Amino acid sequence: MNYTSKAHKVFSAFNVLFLGILGLLCFLPFWHIFCVSLSSGGPAAANLVKLWPMEFSISSYVDAFSDSKILSGMWVSIKRVVLGTTITMVLTILTAYPLSHSTKEFPGRRVYMCYFIFTMLFTGGLIPSYIMINNIMHMTDTIWAITVPGALPFFNVIILMNFLRQLPKELKEAARVDGAGYFTTMIKICIPLSLPSLTVLTLFCIIGH
Repeated sequence: MNYTSKAHKVFSAFNVLFLGILGLLCFLPFWHIFCVSLSSGGPAAANLVKLWPMEFSISSYVDAFSDSKILSGMWVSIKRVVLGTTITMVLTILTAYPLSHSTKEFPGRRVYMCYFIFTMLFTGGLIPSYIMINNIMHMTDTIWAITVPGALPFFNVIILMNFLRQLPKELKEAARVDGAGYFTTMIKICIPLSLPSLTVLTLFCIIGH
């Protein structure tokens, strides 16, 4: 392909222009909200603020950060994202790795697959979940109540499992010949090669929490 041809240059320029306009359209709503937050209450309430602050004021930020509930809520959000994402990713890796093996290597694979698929399609509902969290697990009013239940989304497991099954079997076989066990193979070979999939799943977890 001739990257110096006139057609390719025109195509590249069009791509840059199109993506630039698209990126600007995605950025403008956030910039508008930021300008509203830096404007006084009058112009903001009258919807007069467009793409530049009017009657510059940081009173909204002062009021927000002087409220202990706002700071407490932010801290809870940070804890939930960090703990929830960590727990979910660890459980996802530990579940997807054995399920990525064949039934010859993991005889109980089909049983576990049926179990996870069934629980993914059918849930106990709101009231049984509350009874389990409150009466059995005693997690009410704790950070664990919003991080542990539902910490293993099987949709993520399916994505990672299919990614792991596509890795060359020769790498795993070579590791076993060198004396590596299943856990060592997972840590030193499978996880480093699965970083693209793990990055996407981590982003899913962060957004979800």
